[in-house]
Amino acid sequence: ADLDAALRSELADPDYQAVIHAAAVSDYSVADADATRKQPSDAAEWTLQLRRNPKLVDGLRDMAANPALRVVAFKLTAQADAAQMEQAVQRLQARSGADWVVHNDLARMVDGRHPFTVFGRDGRQLTCEGPPQLAAVLVDILIETGPG
Repeated sequence: ADLDAALRSELADPDYQAVIHAAAVSDYSVADADATRKQPSDAAEWTLQLRRNPKLVDGLRDMAANPALRVVAFKLTAQADAAQMEQAVQRLQARSGADWVVHNDLARMVDGRHPFTVFGRDGRQLTCEGPPQLAAVLVDILIETGPG
């Protein structure tokens, strides 16, 4: 809720040209967080109900005062084959209207580093071996597609 409010406030400024939405804060939150109830400390089990949080990346364009806002979204998969990866990226692009989706997969992590693939709505795919190269690619893309 805090990030949602901050995004709405910031994106009300029409000077924002791009958003790099690196990751979800949390996919789920506790559905029943009644602070007035004490849970027994000697209970062997305790069940929590979770609710899905809204995907903030999906609403960035609606929040933005700048209709030409460019959006970069991220999609992490786990052991996805090429078809599953492509489907995950396409679903995120369709849902969010992201101009680019940066994909990485947990199974491809080596020494704590992921290779990344940047997928453009225009069909372009760029591969990056790590975070420094990804940062440079995103800067180049945003400069290339920027205003005037």
